[in-house]
Amino acid sequence: KVGDGGAAAEAYERVLELDPSNFVASTELEGLYRQRKAWPRLVELLLARLEYVDGPPERINLFSAIAAIYEEEMDDRDSAFVTLQAAFREDYSNDPVAKEMERLANETKKWNELLTEYTQVARGMPDPKQASDLWVKIARWYDSALDHTEYAIASAKEALSHDADHVGAMSALADFYRKRGQWKELVGILSKHAELEKDSERKVEVLISLAETFEVQLADAGQATACYEQALRCDERCLRAIDALERLHRRAQSWDRLAEILGKKSQIVSDEIGRA
Repeated sequence: KVGDGGAAAEAYERVLELDPSNFVASTELEGLYRQRKAWPRLVELLLARLEYVDGPPERINLFSAIAAIYEEEMDDRDSAFVTLQAAFREDYSNDPVAKEMERLANETKKWNELLTEYTQVARGMPDPKQASDLWVKIARWYDSALDHTEYAIASAKEALSHDADHVGAMSALADFYRKRGQWKELVGILSKHAELEKDSERKVEVLISLAETFEVQLADAGQATACYEQALRCDERCLRAIDALERLHRRAQSWDRLAEILGKKSQIVSDEIGRA
């Protein structure tokens, strides 16, 4: 064990010359470079380590660490952005990396470059699931960064053309249709999403959103009631659905159904009091 930092660094560098895959030497050298603020050498070290790690998660972590060094220690946002692009290529569904890319794309004015590259990538991807994931990201970027909702809708539809059951694309389309006030299109995509959604909590949320659209935007109390009832079948303690059904049954003067729904509500309140 070498006491002097400079000598220790030289020793570990010699080890890596002989055995580039030596993780212990690489890790020790990383610590020394950080102590000495030898940022260019640290970037070079981490880039070299990429050849010896397995799997996208580890590679993404390394790329993210390199990007942070470029941005925070070297004030080089362009290089940080390029590095995050490399991380994103490892897994196009990775939200944390995508969010960091979005932030840097805003700061470096690289949105057109980003969208042009990934549109080309998405068009050439052979795997339908990966292609759909990337098209959804592109759709979100068009909407949030450039406010091009028309392009966002087209990109989300492209995602569904690769994977017709992609609920992420359906959720994105729902947001875009809601933003543009395209209510008939919105109820269509929400209905399909509710049918395919496997997560029970998320399914209830989609059904409630569908019911509210029927009730408020389309003034269709019958369809709204049916959707609230479906949500309640998925979660019999859903107070949002119960309150909405109480309101609709009062308005329609459906006294028998109102009495039934008030009984459910009373039971839930009693149970909550009993637990308190």
